[in-house]
Amino acid sequence: MGDASRLQLVQPGAHIGAAHLDLEGRRQIAAQNMKEKMQSKWFKKSHRQGYKPQFGWDESVGLPWLTIKCVAKKAYPALSGRGNMHLKQLEGLAKYFTVYYERFDHEGYLLMWPEFIDPADMAKPAVWYEFGIFRAFLQNWALKTENVKDPDWRQIISVAFGMFVDDGLDRVTDPLPLPAALHRFRR
Repeated sequence: MGDASRLQLVQPGAHIGAAHLDLEGRRQIAAQNMKEKMQSKWFKKSHRQGYKPQFGWDESVGLPWLTIKCVAKKAYPALSGRGNMHLKQLEGLAKYFTVYYERFDHEGYLLMWPEFIDPADMAKPAVWYEFGIFRAFLQNWALKTENVKDPDWRQIISVAFGMFVDDGLDRVTDPLPLPAALHRFRR
């Protein structure tokens, strides 16, 4: 019985050596786990099998580069709509860009990241500027609480973008800077 008292219980799925890793080692494991989780979700979807994010992976967090996190519980219906209707409308308004997303319902958030519809547009400096504005819009949409009584509510994304352009905010919003690791995409 004395030997049994020295046994430690390990949670199912726990990495036995993780407790001995430094902070950087734990971050690397978390990033790798997140990347594997994303790829596993994509593997289960026929339209995403073989998909690779246009800008690659931010290995420090295990997410596609430029990922924006939205924790509003009602964001998904406002982003997607029936048959991705809202995203299709957004593409028509944004012209050069599309938004990919992944839902994490149990964890309570949605991840989204923008990409160029036509990679040839990456050669156009003016389009990169618009891309920075579009990313700023997406980040604002993900974080903005417009309804004080229901902070999880979000405006339909295509409507919000239309208002953003109509109100001239696309002309006064500072574009989000491109992370240094992605400057190689700008030709």
